[in-house]
Amino acid sequence: MINYRIANRLYSKGFKRISRIISGISQLLTSTDIHPRATIGRRVFIDHAFGIVIGETTVIENDVLIYQGV
Repeated sequence: MINYRIANRLYSKGFKRISRIISGISQLLTSTDIHPRATIGRRVFIDHAFGIVIGETTVIENDVLIYQGV
């Protein structure tokens, strides 16, 4: 989630390529694909994050628990 937050801020400021690079490195390390443009609220917990894909148009509100394979 930390890498996502950094990539999201860079993406919103116009640094799309660098944010996708950060997202790609994070995906290789965690096997979780989170697009930098996705909107994710506070206190989101990803339980066993292996295989989770969060796309560009996804909106996740605050206080959400996401399980593996979603």
